[in-house]
Amino acid sequence: MMKKNEDEKVLTHMDLNGEVLSQKRNLKILVVEDNSMSFTLTATMIQRLTGVFPDRAVNGQEAVECAKDTSYDLIFMDQYMPVMNGSEASERINALSSTDKKPMLVGLSGATHPADIKKFHRSGIDQFLAKPLRLQKLKEVLISCSVSSPLALKTA
Repeated sequence: MMKKNEDEKVLTHMDLNGEVLSQKRNLKILVVEDNSMSFTLTATMIQRLTGVFPDRAVNGQEAVECAKDTSYDLIFMDQYMPVMNGSEASERINALSSTDKKPMLVGLSGATHPADIKKFHRSGIDQFLAKPLRLQKLKEVLISCSVSSPLALKTA
């Protein structure tokens, strides 16, 4: 049995049958999405897999402001938005964050041409998910981000 540090964050990963795979406490997630239907779908999927309903920003500029005010563990960033696009917002968020407090950035886009994805990666995202989102792919990215993060998951 593992003793859990109360300061440690816990993310509950569930498989598609609802079985808990692993946990982190107090996970903070931001979804940056200008389309309300896309946000609702993404947020519902994240909540189903983690038990956490994410915060929302509707453009890159709001995302940067949110990242200044809150230490997020994960930020899901749409690429094409008004005011400031996802690439520019990702660069600014990475510039704001110290290495040990850097959120995991997951790029979201319907543009799946390799050049588009490469450009998004150059802006500092850690993972990429194509839209429309698939629950299994989202789960894989959540687990990947958790394992590669300094807040690595504990086994349940």
